[in-house]
Amino acid sequence: MEFTRIGVLWPEKKGFEIDRTDVLGEFIFVHFLTPAQLLYEDKFIPVTPGGCIFFKSYGRRCFKAPSSDLIHNWFHVKGDVDKLLEAFGLEFEAVYYPINDDFITPIIQSIEFEMLLKNPYYQEICSAKCAELIAKISRGVKSQSKVYVDRDTRRFFEKIRSEIHMEYDKDWTVEKMAARANLSPSRFYTLYGQIFGVTPKKDLTDIRIAHAKQLLADKGLSVGETALLTGFTNQYHFIRQFKKVTGITPGKYSKRQEG
Repeated sequence: MEFTRIGVLWPEKKGFEIDRTDVLGEFIFVHFLTPAQLLYEDKFIPVTPGGCIFFKSYGRRCFKAPSSDLIHNWFHVKGDVDKLLEAFGLEFEAVYYPINDDFITPIIQSIEFEMLLKNPYYQEICSAKCAELIAKISRGVKSQSKVYVDRDTRRFFEKIRSEIHMEYDKDWTVEKMAARANLSPSRFYTLYGQIFGVTPKKDLTDIRIAHAKQLLADKGLSVGETALLTGFTNQYHFIRQFKKVTGITPGKYSKRQEG
């Protein structure tokens, strides 16, 4: 990796705004230590202290501090940042809030120190520090990462989810769900998990199993009939999923209801 510019605890006056596209193929990392507003899908959203973001090496980057002075850490870098983010399960253009962001400033300070001295292997050390930064951010947000979702998007997803739940017996895939929402599968998957706290696939499985339990209890259907009516084309897959969710096989569940 090649770090080209860096700022540690960088101050800007109230009213500061940056809006640029001319970064010549560089990825940009920003860590906010004071409140700011970030342009996200043509709307400014609030970013609270501790939030951090990786910008792509192309496109528009815009944020501002209209109500207070701005303190932030940042750097520009060329190299395989995209591969590192993918490896650690993070995305570009998403605001992440590690449980404790105290590690970020020291890591960026160490990168700045290496850049200034340019001792042997400083680029390799900077690259390793960048990997450490991404790994620690990922570790710190696994259970509570925040990707901003506005109210309209949330309501839209609630509508899509309701439709999927109503049509639970259809041959759904994440790709088909994403097409219903007119989004890429990866984007749909990320937003769905952020809004509902569950993956689309598991959510669909859970609603199917809930209906399967009702059918087995009230209708007295066979396992095979229940599987087909709840959207499972493979009876053995249905049995595995049913046991995974409920702890028992559908056959044993049905017999318990009879007793």
